[in-house]
Amino acid sequence: MRHFSAVFRNRANSNKELTPQLSPVFAKYLSRKDLIGILKTMYQGKTPSHLNLAEIENADMLRLIADDLFIIAYITNKWCEEFKIKSSKSEKEVLTQDKQGTSTKKNQTKK
Repeated sequence: MRHFSAVFRNRANSNKELTPQLSPVFAKYLSRKDLIGILKTMYQGKTPSHLNLAEIENADMLRLIADDLFIIAYITNKWCEEFKIKSSKSEKEVLTQDKQGTSTKKNQTKK
């Protein structure tokens, strides 16, 4: 998060023309699956035929991505998806607990 914040701050404060930049820090934290996901997102779900993702190296994928903003967009989208899954599970748990609590209260009042 801190790195994302720094990227946005630097771009907002830059007086020169924005050129795509890729921070080397991402090479440590992104898996091959993430890199492929980013490339697929960049190309709207389809990878160009000239890119053979089975043979291309991770470093080459990073060079193709070429901009931190693609990585930030991919990761924040992934976080949103994870949040939706967790919140829907939590919602189901709350509803289940509420139903169990309601049925328990009914059983107690019948006694």
